[in-house]
Amino acid sequence: MAISTETRRSDRYACDGVQTAFPFAFKVFAAGEIGVVVSIDGVEESTLSSDLYSVSLNEDQDNSPGGTVNLLTAPATGTVLVVVSNVAYEQPIVFTNQGGFYPDLLNEGYDRSTILAQQLNEKLERALIVPVTSEKTPEETMTEILDVADKANEYAQKAEETYQEVLETQEEILETQNKVDAALAEVESDYFNLLLYDFFSCCLPAYKAGIEFYYLISVLCQYSCGILASLAASAVHGDSLAFGKSGSSLLLEV
Repeated sequence: MAISTETRRSDRYACDGVQTAFPFAFKVFAAGEIGVVVSIDGVEESTLSSDLYSVSLNEDQDNSPGGTVNLLTAPATGTVLVVVSNVAYEQPIVFTNQGGFYPDLLNEGYDRSTILAQQLNEKLERALIVPVTSEKTPEETMTEILDVADKANEYAQKAEETYQEVLETQEEILETQNKVDAALAEVESDYFNLLLYDFFSCCLPAYKAGIEFYYLISVLCQYSCGILASLAASAVHGDSLAFGKSGSSLLLEV
């Protein structure tokens, strides 16, 4: 009979720790002509021993190809399982001179040749193929790819570490800024109260004594700028400021 499908492997089964039956839909000539491949971590693969499962084939492999693999024990959750074609690369059919020439045997021989070609194609589709003109073998190319992947992972790890350091530094900066803001807010009211105190205690008597008012205002501005400069320097260097009064003047203690 004709081979009507190119499929030579089952679906990719993600095991749940319960399922034990895994169907496949490609033609084989005997139950031993399939393989069961499993992977736990998605990298390392292994082929299960035939002692760990049984195979039930559909009776009509031409019209309903395939069957079901029944495992004795359900694979663990997270395991990936695939049923693959494992037909031997042999030609068991022999025609003798003046012997019987049966169409069924001839069809089986053609089917077997097609199946073997599909089996090889399934593997080639998963293979790394280098250009015909390449000087490197697939193994060398794969080694380079894996080396690049290892370096990329290393750089990604370093980038993550640097990112964490930046976050920590940012948190320290924000914490310092909050402390500065709190300190400035704390002294703001005292600064203006004391400034008004000095103005009324010093400037008004001077005004009454005949000193021009605009001159008193300029002195007051210069005095304010000096205090603000002290506040800024204290915030930068992390010093503390204390205010006090001595006579009629404002004292800054750093």
